[in-house]
Amino acid sequence: MKELSHNDWINSLRVLALFAVIIIHVSAPAVTSQYFTDNSSWWIANFYNSLCRPCVPIFVMITGSLLLPKKDGTKEFLSKRIKKIIYPFIFWSQIYLLYQLALRIMQGEYPNVISLLLLEIRQIVTGTSVHLWYVYMLLGLYLTIPIIKPWIQNASNKEIGYFLVIWVFTLAINVIRPSGPIDLQLLYFSGYIGYLVLGYYLAHRFTASKIILRLSALFFVIGFLVTFFGTFYINKHNLLSEYDFYDFLSINVALCASTVFLLFKEKYISFKGAILSTIVKKINAYSFGIYLSHMLLLAFLFQIRIDYRIFGPTIGIPFTAIVCLILSLIIVKVINVLPYGKYISGN
Repeated sequence: MKELSHNDWINSLRVLALFAVIIIHVSAPAVTSQYFTDNSSWWIANFYNSLCRPCVPIFVMITGSLLLPKKDGTKEFLSKRIKKIIYPFIFWSQIYLLYQLALRIMQGEYPNVISLLLLEIRQIVTGTSVHLWYVYMLLGLYLTIPIIKPWIQNASNKEIGYFLVIWVFTLAINVIRPSGPIDLQLLYFSGYIGYLVLGYYLAHRFTASKIILRLSALFFVIGFLVTFFGTFYINKHNLLSEYDFYDFLSINVALCASTVFLLFKEKYISFKGAILSTIVKKINAYSFGIYLSHMLLLAFLFQIRIDYRIFGPTIGIPFTAIVCLILSLIIVKVINVLPYGKYISGN
């Protein structure tokens, strides 16, 4: 069994997942604004969005693979990890709040002190930007990790497999949603905690055979096709919610995420070349700050017509995502060199 270390394949996988997040947010307006219509923009945007859905699950799996093996105590773990994300989170939450306030003022609204205070409270509770839900989820996982670490470090492979089998079942019924009097209490096996456990298991307790590795590409294609055509089908027939197959907690997305993670781990996939590896190293170092800031950059780019429509969506979506990634990296690097900037840059 190969021992996991914080090495090139983990860094490369994190950067790939970060870029996929930006791709999703660039392509989302084309999917939602076009709704379901038989036009190329919707299909191309749906392709990119479906292809990149494993991004958030991969983030959580990396977290599980790196943090669950650690032997640090609860106080040490929480003090180190939560402070690392809470300062950048608070800073960028205020930036997004100021951005919303600026938009209101530009539209002729001038909130008073009380309305500003209520806006602050409401936005902090719900999130000042749509992508910040991830930070709330991550904080919840961090509070959970000290509880599950002792179990998973001492559990047998069969016991971890038992957990994962039930978790996969919850992913399946998350899409099917059966109705009826049966009320199975599976909350302890559901949610993003499953990706934590899966990441740890694949990284530390599982070595794929050659057959499994050869099938991984097929598994990814199956998961992608279910996402891609499933989203088309339920939009066309108004079934379930229009984007249930996009759900990060759907079995099709989990299948894609686990196969990508496994392939990177088993094949030690990383981005080669002096220049490319240097860029990947920089992006990886500031990945959290880039994640927090990128939606503000996208809003700016959309205002100046750099979005999925530029050069057509096939080129426009990855082009806009690359521009956004570069600008976000520059901004967080500048913040990092400012006094106390290291506390809010996400480095």
